[in-house]
Amino acid sequence: EQDLFKSRNELRYKSGASSNDRQRLQEHIANLEREVARLTERNQGLERELIEEKRVVVASTEEASRVLKQLEKIKRSEDEERKALEETIVKLEAQIDQRETQLLNIAN
Repeated sequence: EQDLFKSRNELRYKSGASSNDRQRLQEHIANLEREVARLTERNQGLERELIEEKRVVVASTEEASRVLKQLEKIKRSEDEERKALEETIVKLEAQIDQRETQLLNIAN
């Protein structure tokens, strides 16, 4: 863009330029305008791709968050079940000890 600006100014203000020089500058300006247009289009395409990638990242992050919450819920449920089983085991062990004591008392 700087080269384009410089070339346009040179074409406008260089009054002593030959027709060949003026033609060369006009061709150079046309080439630069095409290149700027191509780069602008490419930039817009990249911006669209970036927006889509950001959308995918956001969607992936939201999905990961949802899955993580489900896993945490499952873990809490498993922890509660484990705690209930441990309590049941303690009660059963106490009952077994009590029965053993009763049986020993009966045997004596």
